Amino acid sequence: MIRSAESVEEIDSEEIYGVRARGLAATITNAEFIQPQLDDTALPTTTAPDPDVPEMPADLAERLGSMPVTLQVWVEDEGMIRRMRIVQSLADVASHLGQDNDTPLSGLGTAMTIDISD
Repeated sequence: MIRSAESVEEIDSEEIYGVRARGLAATITNAEFIQPQLDDTALPTTTAPDPDVPEMPADLAERLGSMPVTLQVWVEDEGMIRRMRIVQSLADVASHLGQDNDTPLSGLGTAMTIDISD
């Protein structure tokens, strides 16, 4: 996933489960982030409309796919990823959905960290 980034920066190395790992960070799009998982998966192309769900804009998938995601990975010398952190700001989400960035949520976001051991 981080390979698809235009620019990758080195961040602090960390010791994870007793193994030194080099840190790398990049900003990619949601589409670039999920594409490796979709390569071998067939997705339905149509769904029956649900009368209780408001209709979504036709370009919603494109807008969601273009949202930036900050991806940080820590990789050991043998190439195994030891930690992955995924960060997304709610201001970016709101902006890509056509909402004003100046909301009470603009300073909030999500961050998920996954540690991987062998």
